[in-house]
Amino acid sequence: MSKIEGALSRGESTRRIYAAHGVLGYLLSGFGMILPELRQDLGLGRAEVALYPSAFALGLVLVGLCGDGLLRALGAQAMRSAIGAQIGGALLLASGFGRLAGGVGALLFGLGLAIMVNFAPARFREDHGDLAPLAIAEATGMASASSVLAPLVLGASLSAGKGWHMAFVAPPLVAALPLVVRAMPAAHTREAPETRRPREAPRAPSGFFLLWLDVVLVVSVEFSVLFWAADFLQVGRQLASGTATSMVALFVSGMATGRIASTLVLRRVPRPGHVLAGSAAMATVGYAIFWQIDHTAATVLGLFATGLGVALLYPLTLGAVMASWPDHPHRAAARGALASGCAIGLAPLCLGMIADAVDLRAGMLLTPLILVAFLIRCIVREVKSPALNRGVCS
Repeated sequence: MSKIEGALSRGESTRRIYAAHGVLGYLLSGFGMILPELRQDLGLGRAEVALYPSAFALGLVLVGLCGDGLLRALGAQAMRSAIGAQIGGALLLASGFGRLAGGVGALLFGLGLAIMVNFAPARFREDHGDLAPLAIAEATGMASASSVLAPLVLGASLSAGKGWHMAFVAPPLVAALPLVVRAMPAAHTREAPETRRPREAPRAPSGFFLLWLDVVLVVSVEFSVLFWAADFLQVGRQLASGTATSMVALFVSGMATGRIASTLVLRRVPRPGHVLAGSAAMATVGYAIFWQIDHTAATVLGLFATGLGVALLYPLTLGAVMASWPDHPHRAAARGALASGCAIGLAPLCLGMIADAVDLRAGMLLTPLILVAFLIRCIVREVKSPALNRGVCS
């Protein structure tokens, strides 16, 4: 895996995608924070409330299967459509109209996110070429930075007895308005090769599935923590709802810190493949501290270290997927969205089912098992053939 070189040009389209990721980050983090509240409001079991993330993930899967064609159909309206679907889904989730409305809202939110995670990497690949992983990392860093606000705002609202509904939808709605009003600038680089050859039905390159599986593993970890940490703190540590929700900000703060520092890290580490293994190891240790030690300082350290370790896993693994199929960026991005959908649809649901069958503490063990599996894969890949990692950041 080669070292990243060159300067990243952040034009208007790149800045607007970053801003859209800010809206997405708040809603995504907020979605995880409101799951315990939805469970209590609707009288659901953990496996039942996990169906909301599964409905959300279904949107990712649907777009992942046909995302390249959908993006061509949406054209310049792709980002507006993504933001509109996210906000519409959030409004339905907060409407209080019952389980069905909430499920439809989660699905709509997932569709909006899926369009964004298809559109953004492909656009970055078109605009920035081999520097696309840096743009992906910075965009996800913006999402992580804004996601810190969601548990803080929601936690403060819950602690004040104001509920979660307005705190969930009002901030992203206000932030999204300027992005919806103004159209997205046209791509200023080469046309994507796949749009020039619409009749071609390309096959994924050799080794693509394993790179795709990496995305499944790391997204499973990120969303299992995001969706279940607050519930674990309430049930396992006996924290009040507002306090538990606010403390999850430590996890997303760790992710934001790591992703904001991504450019510096990836330029200075000679073999960014080592970043994946080191990050996975840090996340595993941090999660062990959070899960095992019932002490405020350990919870703070563990959540932040887990977030810091997780931070670069998604940008780097998605960058590998994009780089492995450079002639078809939209198709590669669609398959990346499909990987995220599979992870979000399955891992939190499996965790919830284990929690209902045994207890939440046992269910939370699923996350470090996934981390260890990914860490072993990183180590084996480095030992077997370091050259296999060349695509992660190239």
